[in-house]
Amino acid sequence: MNKFIIILTAFFLQGCMHNIQSDKDVAEQIIEDIHSSTSLSMQKDIKTLSTSTIKGDYISEIKKRHFLQKIRQGIVSFGKYKVISYDDKLIMEIRQLRQSSEINQKTIPQKNSLITSDANLTGEILRLKNNYCSLTLMITNLKTGLTVWEGNYDIKCN
Repeated sequence: MNKFIIILTAFFLQGCMHNIQSDKDVAEQIIEDIHSSTSLSMQKDIKTLSTSTIKGDYISEIKKRHFLQKIRQGIVSFGKYKVISYDDKLIMEIRQLRQSSEINQKTIPQKNSLITSDANLTGEILRLKNNYCSLTLMITNLKTGLTVWEGNYDIKCN
């Protein structure tokens, strides 16, 4: 029985490796999948999207950021969703500037002008075999907590 499971697992993983695409192709496929998603399109309350991190140590931080950057660029270019690109550190710095007499206060964004996102894209990478990994991405509706889109992609690890 154990031999059968091992053979079946090896066969499955070998089949997965044939779907490996270049990073550029994977990023383009992700963007296309997000834009063509019926379940995501049905979410009328989602107008803004933020991106988080991709968890997993199997690819470099640079590669993770590259994927997220390409995905954000693709989403923005389609114009279907507004992408929120802020980080808490920058927001805190702006708040501190509000208290500085050295800064022209008219040039600082007003209070209550920041917009939060309706949904968030996050991901995780799992090692499949040798230098191959599985990238799973999810978009979660932040009002309901429901996953409204999910995609799984085979990529080359470092």
